[in-house]
Amino acid sequence: MSRDERTDAEASQRVVTAVAAATEKDVGELEPLYYSVDPDALNDLFAASRGDLVVEFTYEGMDVTVGPDGAVTVTD
Repeated sequence: MSRDERTDAEASQRVVTAVAAATEKDVGELEPLYYSVDPDALNDLFAASRGDLVVEFTYEGMDVTVGPDGAVTVTD
């Protein structure tokens, strides 16, 4: 399963939204994102990034990639 989300929301919110969609869960059913990654640090990285930054981590058993263009890809 793959899911790609791009919006004007902060990176952490895009991750939560994409994982909820990929797992077919409500956002409120997910464990807190900070169990997997620091949401504030993630937001700061992508708010300031102008390069080819890519961050990968596991959340809710899914592999999450946040790419340089802000795209979030979720795979199981």
